Amino acid sequence: MRSAGIHHITAMAGDPQLNLDFYTETLGLRLVKRTVNFDDPNTWHLYYGNETGAPGTALTFFIWEHATAGRSGVGQAVETAFAIPESSIGYWASRLVDKSVLKSQTVPRVRLTQMWRVNEPFLEQAQDDATLIAIRDMERAGIDIITDGEMRRESYSNRFATALEGIDLDNPGSTISRSGVPIPVPRVVGRISRRHPVEIRDVKFLRANTDRLIKMTVPGPFTMTQQAEDGFYGDEEAMAMDYAAAVNAEIKDLFASGADVVQIDEPYMQAHPAEARSYGVPALQRALDGITGTTVVHVCFGYGAMVKGKPARYDFLAELVMGDEDAARFEVAMHDSA
Repeated sequence: MRSAGIHHITAMAGDPQLNLDFYTETLGLRLVKRTVNFDDPNTWHLYYGNETGAPGTALTFFIWEHATAGRSGVGQAVETAFAIPESSIGYWASRLVDKSVLKSQTVPRVRLTQMWRVNEPFLEQAQDDATLIAIRDMERAGIDIITDGEMRRESYSNRFATALEGIDLDNPGSTISRSGVPIPVPRVVGRISRRHPVEIRDVKFLRANTDRLIKMTVPGPFTMTQQAEDGFYGDEEAMAMDYAAAVNAEIKDLFASGADVVQIDEPYMQAHPAEARSYGVPALQRALDGITGTTVVHVCFGYGAMVKGKPARYDFLAELVMGDEDAARFEVAMHDSA
């Protein structure tokens, strides 16, 4: 017998309303029919498909609200993918992120949990699934050193910066962004310290799901200082040094948990070179104290769609060359030179 292809795939789901909302409102599928499990008439069976319910587009779910969540491993399917035309990739990238909450393209420096379209308690599993997709994409692309895609972050810095002791999460501060507009930022009300590891589960998940070299990223102490409103120290250098101690502890734990490379993101060193020369380099050195793994420092001109009038040169390069990091990573494609 010759098969014409897959007719449908069936999976299990917990909350029926969340399942319905995601597959109809977010993915745009049609609820083709609602029936019951033939072997268990007390269990709903939901069928989704395209506008005609054509074979090959059907995805169905048995609703078991109290079932134990599956775990990645032998015999456990972890991904279901729909094929889309290459020309529609831009549409889907835009559709699957709730940009309406970004408020005029402001990159979040404080937590912005309403940006996520998957609610608790399913958000962590959804982020794991997205991370697996990112890992496989990088492997297929032939990338030698891969990351977790930063799928659990609302921006490169806010997840770590808002997890620290000394931050008032309920009453954000404000500062001027690289785009020249006021933005909400973490407000420092006490001494900065790391209360617990932030990215350890992330690096362990990445290590368990690839045999490639892996890299994790953390925001740098200078950049976090520039992205905060100080209501405690009255001294930016002292605040940067405490941020550096928190970064140092995180980096050590990341290497101990399987990271091959750790990248420190310091884009604000280019934006504020005078302050970076004054205390940014000492703070970076403090963040690297006692680190024996391979480290990289990243500096850039800012987001291409947001920071206008980019310079044609870096004002802060030689200082990094003299540092203790193993390599520096510079953006060279986004400046406005002729």
